[in-house]
This record gives sequence, structure tokens and C-alpha cells, in this order.
Amino acid sequence: MHGLTYTSAFSPALHGQDLDVTILPSCSGISGIELFDYLFALVVILDWNRLRKGRTLIAYFAGIAAMFAGNALRIASFVIFGNRGFADAVSRFHLSAGWIFFSLVFLAYLSFTYRKLLASPR
Repeated sequence: MHGLTYTSAFSPALHGQDLDVTILPSCSGISGIELFDYLFALVVILDWNRLRKGRTLIAYFAGIAAMFAGNALRIASFVIFGNRGFADAVSRFHLSAGWIFFSLVFLAYLSFTYRKLLASPR
């Protein structure tokens, strides 16, 4: 079999040459959103007096969108790496790799937005 095939179902599946990936409801990225909520709340609590509140609210919702996009990238990378010779590694580490990946997405997002969230010094 060459390429990928897609099976539409309640839990859709991508079938590749070396690895079949079934996208379960637990793969929805909710754990990444939860991690984002905790980390973003920590930043907000620690920097509350220095933040521009309106921008922070916008950044929160944009961050949730970034985490959903990151989840799509995570699933795509599992499919790509799993069918390029890393099927064993993907099947062994996909759960712990999710937390690491979401943490990296959060840090990248925070590094791009943090300065814009802070009020200018008076």
C-alpha cells in the first residue's frame, strides 16, 4: 500500500504503510488546552499588575486556537514519523510526547506574545 488512506468513523483512522493512526476522542487536544489554561493562569497571576487586561484576554483565546493548531500538527507528525520508519517510537511515546509537545507550543506562544501583554512602564 502506498500513501495514506482515511477511514471516516466516530474515531477516524489514517492508514499508512507502517502505522495506522486512530484518532480517538482523547486525541482532541483537550489535555493541551487544560495545560495551556494552567500555565497561562500562572503567568496571569504572577504578572497581574503589569498586564494589559484586554490584550491578555485576546491572547488567551488566541492561545487556545494555537493549541488546537498544535494538536493538529502533533497528530500529523505522528502519522508522518510513524510511516517514515519511527512506528515503534511513535506508538511507545505518543502519550508522554503530547505533554512535552504542548509545553513547547505554550513556551513558543508565550515567547511571541508576552511582551505585547505587558503594560509599558510608567
